[in-house]
Amino acid sequence: MAAVERRLRPRPAPRAGERVVPADLIGSWSQKDGVLFTGAYKRIEVKDCKHVEISNATAGRITVSGSEVVIENSRILGGDIALKTDRSELIMTNVTVEGDVAVDTSDSRLDLAGVKLVGRKAAVSAKHDSILIFSVSRVESPHTSGYLHGSRKVTAEHPL
Repeated sequence: MAAVERRLRPRPAPRAGERVVPADLIGSWSQKDGVLFTGAYKRIEVKDCKHVEISNATAGRITVSGSEVVIENSRILGGDIALKTDRSELIMTNVTVEGDVAVDTSDSRLDLAGVKLVGRKAAVSAKHDSILIFSVSRVESPHTSGYLHGSRKVTAEHPL
């Protein structure tokens, strides 16, 4: 039980505007429902879960597979891929995602409000079609630059 509590209660996240290298902590949750991740992580992995919340967190990478996740007031500062989703539903509010590819998605639905996606190669790439619903969100990549509002279908042939 102490290991679970440690995963759920790491160091507090840094203040807004502060850039830090995420901690070495890895948060992992599989085939269970209802968890809150907060603080600084090297990586967060969620597989086959519902009612997962990531709030006031900083992570080097987040991977979500077959799950329903809410991410708010957080930063994902990845290298190659910052946020990877597969067969999942995500609601993201006030989140910054940065990486070579900010979001790599497959057969997922993402609802993004007040989100900033910065991709050095692509803001969003998709292996299988995914739907992204933007509300006053900023996208910066070689493919797209500016504020987006409304629904976008992202395919392997049409990244953002």
